[in-house]
Amino acid sequence: MLALFANLAAAEPTPKLVNPNATLKYGETAGVADMVLQVDGLEAAQKTAANLVTGFTDLGSPSPPNVTIKVVPNPPDELFPAGATARSWLIKMEIGGLPANTSQKRHLRFDLAGKSVTLEYTLSNMAIGSFTWAPKVPASIAIEPGQAIPLSISVGPVPATGVALIGPFLSEKTSKYPLAPEGLKLCRNATGTCESVSALPANSATQLWLQGASGIGEYDGTITIASNEKSGGDSLTMTVFSTTTCRKVGGIAVIFLSVLFAWFVTVYARNYVTRSQLLLPATLVRDRFLALQLRLEGDPTGAITHIKVQIGKSLAKLTLAKLEAEGLPRSLPTPWNDPTDPKQIESYRRVLQELSDWAAALEAIIRDGLNPIWSKWTEAVKGKFEQVVIDATADLDLLAKDDPAPKLEALAPKIKAEVAKVDKASTGGLIGTTISAVGGGGAAAALPSYEQLTLQIARISIFAWIVVILGTTLAGALAFVLNSSFGSLLDFVKCFAWGLGVPLGAQALATTTLGSVATSFGITVKK
Repeated sequence: MLALFANLAAAEPTPKLVNPNATLKYGETAGVADMVLQVDGLEAAQKTAANLVTGFTDLGSPSPPNVTIKVVPNPPDELFPAGATARSWLIKMEIGGLPANTSQKRHLRFDLAGKSVTLEYTLSNMAIGSFTWAPKVPASIAIEPGQAIPLSISVGPVPATGVALIGPFLSEKTSKYPLAPEGLKLCRNATGTCESVSALPANSATQLWLQGASGIGEYDGTITIASNEKSGGDSLTMTVFSTTTCRKVGGIAVIFLSVLFAWFVTVYARNYVTRSQLLLPATLVRDRFLALQLRLEGDPTGAITHIKVQIGKSLAKLTLAKLEAEGLPRSLPTPWNDPTDPKQIESYRRVLQELSDWAAALEAIIRDGLNPIWSKWTEAVKGKFEQVVIDATADLDLLAKDDPAPKLEALAPKIKAEVAKVDKASTGGLIGTTISAVGGGGAAAALPSYEQLTLQIARISIFAWIVVILGTTLAGALAFVLNSSFGSLLDFVKCFAWGLGVPLGAQALATTTLGSVATSFGITVKK
């Protein structure tokens, strides 16, 4: 009985797939895969029977995905030579619709000697090895708009398919505008129409390029390179500096112009204000000499010569050219023309002091001496003592003959003595009439008036302050306000500190007042 069952078991054919793997090339979704079917334990009649295996079909599971599998030819071609109790067939399977990088357990059904048989096999288009790659970009790079950015990718034993650029988040550091508003493109070429990248072969190193960069500025961020084998991709951090030669030249020109403008505000304007302030005491002294000149036009004696000469000499010294020669800063500052040079200032102060002393002396001679004497002229003509008036006038005129200006203390008794001579010759006392001032003089017309200088100083000071205030505001706005993150309390504190600190450097334009100039130079202006 046992022998009978043993014989029956031995007569039952045994099918198997020699290598139960239907494998497509890596990443292929359609193609032809081969497997070998071997049947052992055949009887003598089965070894030569035609159509021993027929009706090959895939059971269609799993689904989805909807993979199509067809065995061609069906039945398959037999492999020769056959074994003593075995036969083999080459099963060719036409496969379609297999997703990339997929491995499935499937079942192949067929008829063996009239009986249905189902065998398991594996359908795959996965890589045989593990996928590795190394995308690289420069950590920082300087380009011009439109210039491509280099990117290299080294691929390991498994090829990369479906290579794509995702998430190119490169934004300008301040404005946050993107480097490529229309998006960066991953290309095989650096210039011209972009040649797209779909796959990279195994064991390769490929130079690629990112086209589409068009922004100007400093761009920070990441770009992500992904593939079917690594859907999450690799993120690469980089900084792109983008500019043009024209913009660089323009920037240098702007810096140069701003330096010139800053020079004008800080050097020329300050020099102009200092020069105008230094001219103020000179204009006061000049106006005094002009007033004295007008008063001398009423001289009835014609005996005044030295006083007129002295006024003329003084007015000649009060021209701009003479004052500049004596230490007044020139209108255009130069490295060797420092308006704060102590020697220049002392020389200028000494000249103004000498002229101020002469103005005070001549004012005393005319006011206390000539005016009272000339008031007796009508009486002198009637009383026949006009020669006394002429002589007294000539004596007072001699007081202005020689430099330096006489001291007021020494002048007083001499003036009083000459007035006493005329009073002694007079019988009617002082008439009290004064010589009316007529006409005008302009020996120093080139020198601006006190009012003109004051207005000029005010205008240039206001202009300088406007420039400083607007410049400070603009600089602060660019530094703190005009960005995408302004608004915190600290931001407002920074703005307040900026406004307090920066203008202080410009206050040198207004450190002196108009009324303090004469005192600051040690000049005694007698009025």
